[in-house]
Amino acid sequence: MLKLLVVVFLILSCTSQQGIPPKFSLHNAGISLLTSSAHQKYLMDVDKDFYDHQDLQQLFSSIRWKANITCKMIWKQESYDKQIIRELVSPASFAKEPFLNWWHPVPKLITGCWNFFKMNDMNPQRDFQIVQKNYPNTPKECYSVGFLQPYLMHYVLGCKRITMIDVDWRILDAHRQMVGLYQKNSHKQQATILDDIRKLEIGWIARFDGKPVEAKAKVDLDTICFQKNHKICKEFLLGFHKRFDEVASIQLQLSYLHLGKFFANKKAMLVIYLSNAIDDVYTTPEQFAQLLHRVKKNLYIGQTAVFIYHSAGRSRFGVYELKKQKKESFSLKTICKDIYLSTPVLKKTYTYPTYFEQYTDSQGDIPGCSSQFVAQKK
Repeated sequence: MLKLLVVVFLILSCTSQQGIPPKFSLHNAGISLLTSSAHQKYLMDVDKDFYDHQDLQQLFSSIRWKANITCKMIWKQESYDKQIIRELVSPASFAKEPFLNWWHPVPKLITGCWNFFKMNDMNPQRDFQIVQKNYPNTPKECYSVGFLQPYLMHYVLGCKRITMIDVDWRILDAHRQMVGLYQKNSHKQQATILDDIRKLEIGWIARFDGKPVEAKAKVDLDTICFQKNHKICKEFLLGFHKRFDEVASIQLQLSYLHLGKFFANKKAMLVIYLSNAIDDVYTTPEQFAQLLHRVKKNLYIGQTAVFIYHSAGRSRFGVYELKKQKKESFSLKTICKDIYLSTPVLKKTYTYPTYFEQYTDSQGDIPGCSSQFVAQKK
């Protein structure tokens, strides 16, 4: 146990107070995984804070076969047997939220039975273009939920380090596979990633058409990218290959956002892509406050963290800047913000604020984000 703690300390403690991971070449090393205390309590197979690239495949393989059985039971494709499910999820987890109700999306996300592989953020390249426009010369270390978004993020921003953070282990396993595909192609002048994505092993994809959720998907570009986004998806998937050498490290975090580890080199800024993961169905007010606190405590004086929020299924988004002014002094301002509309999946459309609107120092007229681009149907 002592040796394990020493290894974890050396990995997480580096040139700064934030614990920046050591640099390594992605061409000869794999990606690593950090896990939250919550996931260690939920999932029986997750029993340590850190997994190196050699342990990752074994971990995800072990979880996968148990999760597939669990998912079949949840979706009533097999008879429910709580003893089998408890091979995946610890018995203690069912005594409190979020596992009190299987029909809530969070327990299905945690077990990998309701997975958002298809990017439902419309025109997300604009989000990153706004950030690049406002901070053109600042090195960026990037954090992102979702599957395709981190690759687009690096294509636009040129991230020095990339962290894929998600509550859903299947999304992270797909990242492990995806980065492996890029590693194999990194020496080639012409990437074959658009063909290689057919090799991805993914399943239980979230759907809203009333058809059964399927254990295994036949993967192509349409599996992970809506038709209207195909052009930009092709562009950044190939563009990520061209910029692959610019990434110093890629790390996975199996965690809620509010339990995530956020840090960056002193000379860099943090860019945190939230998609709509801070909507109240996923994140409570207390958890959002905890997220802000975790980011604040790892900022250096004068350092900036930029958060990007994106309305589900829409082209609307907002950009918020958190800056550490002095030792215990912070500012949070809204760089730009659209009027947020509810997801098109719902029959009734309504506007809503995010938690950021409760904390931002910005008042009065705030510029829109999407209006800075050519008018397009939202």
